[in-house]
Amino acid sequence: MKFDALNMHGVYYSVKAFFFLSFLKNFRIFALFYVFCAFVGVGLKLLLD
Repeated sequence: MKFDALNMHGVYYSVKAFFFLSFLKNFRIFALFYVFCAFVGVGLKLLLD
């Protein structure tokens, strides 16, 4: 019984870690995309002015 509880905790934490890592990966992609858009926006503003 004790082993089952530990096993469930292990599964729970590995799932949480997996979601956290995938969230970080997506966050990095969104951050890069945001920086790219800001860079392009500033470049266009300078070109058009």
